[in-house]
Amino acid sequence: MMRSMYIGALHLNSSSAGFRCDSCLRLRETFSHLSSIIEENMNIAKNMRDRFRYRLEQNIQLVTEWKKHLLRTVHQDIARKHILDQLDEKSVFLVADWAMKWLPTKYREAQRDFFGKRGLPWHITYAIRLKPPSSSSGCNKVFEHRTFCHVFDNTKQDGSAVSSILCDVNCSLCFVELTESVKLKCANTFLSQAAGFISCILLRKSC
Repeated sequence: MMRSMYIGALHLNSSSAGFRCDSCLRLRETFSHLSSIIEENMNIAKNMRDRFRYRLEQNIQLVTEWKKHLLRTVHQDIARKHILDQLDEKSVFLVADWAMKWLPTKYREAQRDFFGKRGLPWHITYAIRLKPPSSSSGCNKVFEHRTFCHVFDNTKQDGSAVSSILCDVNCSLCFVELTESVKLKCANTFLSQAAGFISCILLRKSC
């Protein structure tokens, strides 16, 4: 895993057009070699050839998606560190995402209460900002943290719901502390329907 992260960092940091990744080239050659074996081996029956071809295409897609995930992970980690370096007392960094379904339980729960239980959707928003300097902290950066948890009986986990949640978080931050800028990290589901939250940001002075 660490080697994969290192290769991902090399991909991101390579600015020259002539950059070549030996691991990626070997992987591409391996896929090409497997494809040629499937197509050129005359001892493989037609139905088996179709099956092998399909399985190879599916696995190539899975490996490609995994490589994309590694690159996104490295890129997002670099962006997160950059944002934390730029934070001040009047800006806040929000990390928002849906958590796994929450199964509420009773102190003493009968078997009939367990089966057929539906999980409750809940959303976690993690806010972090730079703490104002004090004599005790010196020159070291000290961050303040706050977590907002929204639990629903039943809701669709889409961009509209996340917009409403982040608008509530935005107003809470507006009331509690002077926040002039918000930096946001969230899932792609929200980005496709972010108009509601952008409207909330534009009207945040009315909080």
